[in-house]
Amino acid sequence: MEVLRSWRADWRFPTTVLCIYGFLSTVKPMEPFLILYMTGPDKNLTIEQVEHRTGRTQSLGGLGSLLL
Repeated sequence: MEVLRSWRADWRFPTTVLCIYGFLSTVKPMEPFLILYMTGPDKNLTIEQVEHRTGRTQSLGGLGSLLL
């Protein structure tokens, strides 16, 4: 437990958090490929259903990055 406290007090913790945030904020979903895959004959979803599901995922992902 002391190792964790000393690591959080050191410069490495904020640097790690900033690097993780920077990486996650620049990662873009593969929406064009995802929509083509999900509307294909295997999954048989409509475009509206796929947009609703990916929109919800994007908003939850934004909330997760804010919590970091």
